[in-house]
Amino acid sequence: MKKEFLLNLVLLVGINLLIKPFYAFGIDLQVQNRVGMEDYGLYFALFNFSYIFQIISDLGIQQHNSRFIAQNPKLLAKYLPDFLALKGVLALIFFTVSLITGLILGYGKAESIELLLLMLCNQVLITFIFYLRSNLAALQFYRTDSLISALDKLLLIGFVAFLLWGPWKEGFTIQWFVYAQTASFLVTAISVWIILFRKVKIPLRLKWNSARIVAVLRKSWPYALVVFLMTAYTRLDAVMLERMLPGTEGEIQSGVYAFGYRLLDAFNMIGYLFASLLLPMFARMLQKKEEIGDLLKTAHQWMFFLTASLSYSVLFFGDELSHWMLKDASEYTVSVFSLLIWSSISSGIIYIFGTLLTANGSMKQMNLVFTIGLILNIIGNAFLIPNFGAWGAALSTVVTQSFVAIAEIILVYRQVPNARSFYIPTEILRTLMLCMGLFLIFGLMNSYFSPFIDWRISIILGGFAGLAWAERIGAVELKGFFTILQSRSQ
Repeated sequence: MKKEFLLNLVLLVGINLLIKPFYAFGIDLQVQNRVGMEDYGLYFALFNFSYIFQIISDLGIQQHNSRFIAQNPKLLAKYLPDFLALKGVLALIFFTVSLITGLILGYGKAESIELLLLMLCNQVLITFIFYLRSNLAALQFYRTDSLISALDKLLLIGFVAFLLWGPWKEGFTIQWFVYAQTASFLVTAISVWIILFRKVKIPLRLKWNSARIVAVLRKSWPYALVVFLMTAYTRLDAVMLERMLPGTEGEIQSGVYAFGYRLLDAFNMIGYLFASLLLPMFARMLQKKEEIGDLLKTAHQWMFFLTASLSYSVLFFGDELSHWMLKDASEYTVSVFSLLIWSSISSGIIYIFGTLLTANGSMKQMNLVFTIGLILNIIGNAFLIPNFGAWGAALSTVVTQSFVAIAEIILVYRQVPNARSFYIPTEILRTLMLCMGLFLIFGLMNSYFSPFIDWRISIILGGFAGLAWAERIGAVELKGFFTILQSRSQ
């Protein structure tokens, strides 16, 4: 199982490292530069608002489905028609609740309502895509799922690139960007639909079995609550920024936060990809009562190395990165960016340990943690945003994510006995040594190498040096990683 995880991780992360960062910085960032901080800030606030109630269109079906079908693959044909009908009804409820809430919050102006309606449609398409993909992963079509995972972004790159630099580039607006997203999600949804039904050869039909649907919702609602709470405390920042500050200041501060959040969100994509691979694997191993500590350690080590390297590179090269990416970057923008990126370490931990807790069915405990996290985030934003704007929202995010990450590590120790082999003192020592090494490596790259070589090359060299250090102290299993890729016997 560890080998299967690493093989598919290479494919999944490889594809997404090629496409999604290019989208985030080659397309999305160019959109922000083109339309300006204020328009993009409004878009970012509405984008995050559209995520808050997204769980209504899914109600935990995706997470429940990944776990249930992975353990009972022969039941897919029985449950798929019911789930499709249910998701159609839930999509209508989600759309209605979100639209009414948006109007109450003041998003009824012409420029806001058009964007909001489009984004709500996009969220419905996203949840539909994720549900169909969860069936592919649960049936162990990992590589097909990996290839599909970047399809929407690949299409969006093509559509938006044409709009940004094509014949009508002078009239580009933020609305065009959202329309391009809708087209990309629609084509992806149709493609995944066709692939799934060809793979499993299930007759296409919708069916409403009330008893079965009620039974599924009873099992899936704890997953839904977990997703809602987690989404709320990670997405409320931008909405509170845009709504709490007076005049256009809210939209500008939201735009500043959006810039810092972009790199964080790009890395969170990798966390989500880890989780989508790990959930069916963890579920199957737990069902068979297999030792899970080795797989947990491998996933955590690689995720921690990636997020820690990102955080230290921004710590020392945040100014260069900010001015390279954003034409309106200021010292304040850099400070928000440099602070917010530290939450990536906690986010990575949450993706790994939260996925294991989900596979274990520890929903009640997770809901308690996320409820406390949501309360911390709201209180933190309420006190910090009026005085510190986007920087205050970033600080609130770092504190909240750190609390949730530590709580989930403790929960795994208590709730999943099969994973306790992960908790050995040497792992803590390696983590500390890795952090110290990365601090020194990127610090030296910034202080001694940057005057002589381009800062971007310094970051790349720092990354490779950090990887060599991590492998040397055993913080990542680089030799074992390549051995697994080369040999089918392991």
